[in-house]
Amino acid sequence: MKRLRAMIVDDERVIVDGFLKLVNWDDLGCDVAAVAYDGIMAANEILRLRPDLVVMDINMPLRSGLEVIRQVGAECQNTVFIIISGYDEFGYMREALKLRVYDYLLKPVDFAA
Repeated sequence: MKRLRAMIVDDERVIVDGFLKLVNWDDLGCDVAAVAYDGIMAANEILRLRPDLVVMDINMPLRSGLEVIRQVGAECQNTVFIIISGYDEFGYMREALKLRVYDYLLKPVDFAA
């Protein structure tokens, strides 16, 4: 079975570390291929690696998560995006839906669920 390549994007290193340590990526059949801490780094890495899955924050320096998805979405149509955000605002969720984001999770993420 093919292993999926995942990427984690958040400007808070503690969130990235939490996803790396608290999610059993191996059980999910995933390898974390990269992490990024701002929107420009994220866009560059997504276009370079073409990961299967990107878990990404909305509010980041240099470019928002939604702007990144808007930028790379056409070239990475097979990439699944999951948004993690501290913002429980319908406008963000509606924009994410328009961009065909798979899921929208609110911080703090419950890793036990």
